[in-house]
Amino acid sequence: MILTLIPIWGRDEGPITVSGDTLTRYGVDYDLSAVPEGGEGWPSHPAPGEDHVFIGPIRRRGGKIHATLLVHLDATAPFNQPAAPWTLSVDAGPVIIPALRIPADPPEPPEVTQ
Repeated sequence: MILTLIPIWGRDEGPITVSGDTLTRYGVDYDLSAVPEGGEGWPSHPAPGEDHVFIGPIRRRGGKIHATLLVHLDATAPFNQPAAPWTLSVDAGPVIIPALRIPADPPEPPEVTQ
C-alpha cells in the first residue's frame, strides 16, 4: 500500500496498520480490495461525529493501493513539519508516522569555560 500522510494537529495519533488491502485506523477496518487495477474508489462519508480518514480517491496502480490520509499529530510533534506530506510504502504492519518530535527532556546546554 502506498500512503500519502497529511498531518493535522490536536488529537491522539492512534495507530494505523496495514494488512493486505485493509487499512485499520482507530480500530476501524477499511477493506480496499474492491478497488480494481487501474481504477479508483471514493471513500464513503463518515458517520456523524467521526473523522474522515481518507482524502481524495483511492487508486490501484501496479497492484498496490494508493491512498491519501489525514494523520493526527499530538503535542509531541512541533507544528512546523518541514517534510510533510509524507509518502510511505507499507506492505504489512504498523504505519510509522515520520513526524519530527519534541524531545521529552531538552538537552542540557553545553558548559562554557573561559
